[in-house]
Amino acid sequence: MKNLFNFLLFTTIVVILYFLTIFIETRLVKLGLERTLFSILIIFFRAIIVTFWGLGITYKRLWNKNILTRKKSLAVWILIVIIFFIFINASLLVFAMTNKLYHYVKKPSSGWEGKLWQSDEKLGFRSVPNATGFETFPIGENVSIRFDKNGFRVPVSYDDTTEMKRPLFLFLGCSFTFGAACLAEESFPYLVSEETKGYSINAGLCGGGLAQMLLLSKDLIPLYKPDFVVVQYSPWLVQRATSMRVPSFWIANIPVPYVSRTKGGKDIISPRAFNSKTFDVNIDKFKKTKKGIKDYTCFLFEIGIPLYLYNGYYTVITILKKTFGIIPKPNKGLKDVEQFVYENIYEVCKQNNSKMIILNLGDIQYTQNSHKLIFPDSNVIFAEADSLLLRGLNSPDDYNKEYKHWYLNGKGSVLKDPHPNQKAHKIITEAIARCSMKGR
Repeated sequence: MKNLFNFLLFTTIVVILYFLTIFIETRLVKLGLERTLFSILIIFFRAIIVTFWGLGITYKRLWNKNILTRKKSLAVWILIVIIFFIFINASLLVFAMTNKLYHYVKKPSSGWEGKLWQSDEKLGFRSVPNATGFETFPIGENVSIRFDKNGFRVPVSYDDTTEMKRPLFLFLGCSFTFGAACLAEESFPYLVSEETKGYSINAGLCGGGLAQMLLLSKDLIPLYKPDFVVVQYSPWLVQRATSMRVPSFWIANIPVPYVSRTKGGKDIISPRAFNSKTFDVNIDKFKKTKKGIKDYTCFLFEIGIPLYLYNGYYTVITILKKTFGIIPKPNKGLKDVEQFVYENIYEVCKQNNSKMIILNLGDIQYTQNSHKLIFPDSNVIFAEADSLLLRGLNSPDDYNKEYKHWYLNGKGSVLKDPHPNQKAHKIITEAIARCSMKGR
C-alpha cells in the first residue's frame, strides 16, 4: 500500500510539472513570445521530466544503488538513460511538430491551398507549372494564385498564347517580388509590364534567397535574353543564402542551395544537403475529415512520424557532415556573399546584352549598401524603391500602416500580412519604370 501511495504521489508531481510546461508554452504564445528556442527548451525540459519519472518507477526493479557502485554496470546504466532520454526527446519533438501541422491543416491559417510548390533538386523547391490555388490567411480574403507552363506567376485570367513583347523584364527576388498577399495583376512585376507596354517574367520565389536568384539568372537570362533584369536587394536575401535551409509553413526546415567558400577562397553555390520529403506528403484528405482522436492518430502515423523522422534524421546527418568537413560550411561573410552573387548576375546580364536593375527594397538603412557593390563598370541602374516609399510619409513610423496589408474586423485594423500592399507595389513600379526609361 505504501509503495502504491509513493508511486501515485511521485506520478502526480511529475504530471503537475509536465502540465506546468504546457501552461508556460500557452502563455508564451498568447504574449507573442513563442520562438523556436523556447519551444526546444520546453521539449527538452519535458524529456527530463519523463526520463526522471521513468528512472523513479524502475528503481529497485531494474536498477538500484548497488549498480551505481560498479563501474561497468554504471557505464551501461548511464548509456541506457542517455538513449532513453534521446528517444523521449525525439518523440516529444515529433509529437509537437505534428500537432502544429495538424492544427494548420484543420484551422484557417496563413499558407497555401492546392499543390503549388514542389521539391526541386537544384533550387530546393519551386513552383508547379500550370498550377492554380490560393494563398490563405486567418483573416481577410484569400488570394488566387496561378503559374504558367514555365512556373512563373501570372494573373488567373492569363492566356498561355500571350506574346512576350519588348521591352522584356525578368524579375528575380523573394515573396516581395512574387507579390505575396496580392493578386498577380497588383504586383509590381505585372504593373511594370503595363506601364512600359512590355512583358514581365515574374521569377520571384517565396522564401528564396541570393543563391536561388543566382541559379535562376544563369538559367533564365540566356534563355529569354530580357532587356532588363530586375534583381531585388534586401537584407534577408543574403541571410537565406548562408543558412542552408528556409523555414516553411509546414513547421519544417526545407534544405536549399547556399553560398560556401572553397579552401582556395573561392565562393561557390553548394547544392542542398538532402532531399526533403516536405512536399511529398498528401495533407489534402485530412482537410475534409472530422477532427478527433482517430483522425489525429491517422495523421500522426501517415504524415507526422514519417515526415519528421525522415527530415530529423537527415538534419542530424547534415550537421555531422558539416562538422567533419564532408560538406562545405556556409560562407558567413555576408558582404562577400552579396558581392559574389550580384557580380555574377551582372556578368550573365552583360553576356546576354541585358540591363541590370538593382531594386533596393525592404530597409532603406540597409539597401544603401547596394551602392558599395563593385562591378567591372558602372553600367548598373539602381531603383530606389525604399526612398520613394518613404518620400510620401509624414514619419518613418507610418511605413507599416501605409504599406502592409490590414484587415478591418469591426473593432479596428488587424495586420493581415506584412508584405507590401497594392499601394506599395504601385510606388515600387514607379521606381523601376523610371530606371527602364533611363536604360533604353
